[in-house]
Amino acid sequence: MSKKFVYIDESGNFGSDGRYFTIAAIEVSESNHKKLIRNMRRITGQVKRNFPSVATSLGEVKAANSDIVIREYVIRKIVNSYFVVRYITVDLTKIDSKLLENQNILYNYLVSYIVKPIIKHLGDGDRLEFYIDERNQAVKNGFNIDEYIKHLAWFEMKKYTLGIEVKSVKSHKFEGIQVADFIAHAIQCKFEYNYEPFLDKIRPIIGTRQHFPYKEFGK
Repeated sequence: MSKKFVYIDESGNFGSDGRYFTIAAIEVSESNHKKLIRNMRRITGQVKRNFPSVATSLGEVKAANSDIVIREYVIRKIVNSYFVVRYITVDLTKIDSKLLENQNILYNYLVSYIVKPIIKHLGDGDRLEFYIDERNQAVKNGFNIDEYIKHLAWFEMKKYTLGIEVKSVKSHKFEGIQVADFIAHAIQCKFEYNYEPFLDKIRPIIGTRQHFPYKEFGK
């Protein structure tokens, strides 16, 4: 039996500002989990010592609040072969307005493109822990992503013995969410601003990429 940790964060929004919306996940095995946390804690600690004004009032270093130098440093230092990136980027101009009005349902549906490839390769008795930033609107506003992910695994994919926990957490307390934040922002930069250097550093560890609603728009 194995255990994996999955941290999910997003970049962009559902249409109020910008054309694209990205959800990214960091998938890491139990054996490498502490290494991921320890490395991100060390990296953000170095950033805060050198650029103390970057951190939020809660002490978190966020990609959106960082300049290009800090973003490049964090991505370069954190990217390694011991975790896998899975993401989906949405072209919001191609999404029906009815779906954009039901953002909780749309968000959960998009997350399924990330979750299914992870679940697919797990066996009997394996365990998964999902961590999602509690500020996410889909987490806060009621279409239960916990139940949705369990439904995907147990009923749609017939993974009846898979142990699943889904936790809504404060990002400043979870380094894994902070990694996902920088990864999601790096991917979003490619689509929203046509800036690829960050994404280039991530490409070797991308396990799943999905461009929605059609697969080729990102090429």
